[in-house]
Amino acid sequence: MQTIRIFIGSSITDLELERMKLMSFIQGLNNKYHERGIFIEGYICEETPNNMRVGGSQVMHNDYISGSADATIFMFFHKAGEFTMKELELARQAFIEKGKPNVYVFFKAVDGAPDINEDIQRAVSLVFDDYGHYYKMFDDVDTVKLELLQFLMEQLPGMGELVIKDGAVYMNGELIKDISAANIFAYQNNPNLKALKEQIEELESLLHEANEEGDDSTALRLSKKLDELKKQYAELEADILDTLVFFFEQNKKGGKLEAAWNA
Repeated sequence: MQTIRIFIGSSITDLELERMKLMSFIQGLNNKYHERGIFIEGYICEETPNNMRVGGSQVMHNDYISGSADATIFMFFHKAGEFTMKELELARQAFIEKGKPNVYVFFKAVDGAPDINEDIQRAVSLVFDDYGHYYKMFDDVDTVKLELLQFLMEQLPGMGELVIKDGAVYMNGELIKDISAANIFAYQNNPNLKALKEQIEELESLLHEANEEGDDSTALRLSKKLDELKKQYAELEADILDTLVFFFEQNKKGGKLEAAWNA
């Protein structure tokens, strides 16, 4: 049984729902891959045993990050607490020393950017300016799920290609449930993709009307135009994913990229 261990860190109260959704997503992946000899272990503070231990529960978290985790995901919204920031630093140092765990940092968007409060701005400055590590923005946790899938693509044998088509996400031709491109920051905030989607929806409505009226000439013209727009939409979906993969690869190298790209 191959076990892939993932630590999920954030403020206890700030992003509890997002942590639970990630854990549910991981469980769904386990339902798919466990019979193939693969177990994906998600670790969150809520699952730490309540019995007393020397040094407190934080020692168990730290040991998992530096000793067991293959990847760490840190999410921030309105808070960047002392313990979470120490966990982030611990993960970074472990990566520098051992090459793992991989470190992924996300800030939940407030009007398209990280919260302007001092706590979060200090965290942004630390991650980008001091660490030289880029971060990503998210509105919905599906953005984080996609990054997790990209990481798993490198860990799981024979997974093949990650594809986004018509808003759905596929790994090696298999549909991955509980994730949609419509909720992924880079897709939902792309103006060209939005414009194409609106045009497609409008043409589909007009095509339906033409078919209802028996106007074959207009229906044929609209159908051809619709096919062209859908092709453009698919190409743009693929281009966005290629860009996300590029940033994922750059992130592993630890190189500093231009201002977080808001992907």
